[in-house]
Amino acid sequence: MSARYDLLVVGEGGGHTLPKAGIKAVLGWLAASGYATPVAEAVATTWVAIYSEPGTAAHTAFAPGAAPPEASFEELCLWTGPRRPLPWGEGEASFYLEFRGCLYDHLPGAFRRKLGQLVHIQPQVTVRPHVPGAGRLEVPEDERPAVAERSEARRGAVGTRVEEF
Repeated sequence: MSARYDLLVVGEGGGHTLPKAGIKAVLGWLAASGYATPVAEAVATTWVAIYSEPGTAAHTAFAPGAAPPEASFEELCLWTGPRRPLPWGEGEASFYLEFRGCLYDHLPGAFRRKLGQLVHIQPQVTVRPHVPGAGRLEVPEDERPAVAERSEARRGAVGTRVEEF
């Protein structure tokens, strides 16, 4: 088995909290490029973590050519919310991408440039040897968003009101 690494991508100065459109843009680009496919999420009132598995072309995010026999990474976590300490390393951020169990110890400039264009950051990459067992975040009970109640749909309600004069 090849050596594995964890890569943490953070905007210079910690970046900023992504709006929904920013999250959709990053996830759409990762999926459309074949880099990663979302498989799970943790959504709180102030933060969100979205977990993805490698896509069919995940290796092309790191190096051109044929896919290696092993998965390019084990899991990708996109996190955004109020500034908080990074999951590892030093500093704080309002947005980060964490590649867990990656075959590669670098992230090419093309990937960083595209990410920077999408969310208006200057991506900085930190690398460490892979540390297995990084769990997924759980949303505490007091941070769960309220479920919006749907009103009962009234069939044919629009434009059918009859008034007597």
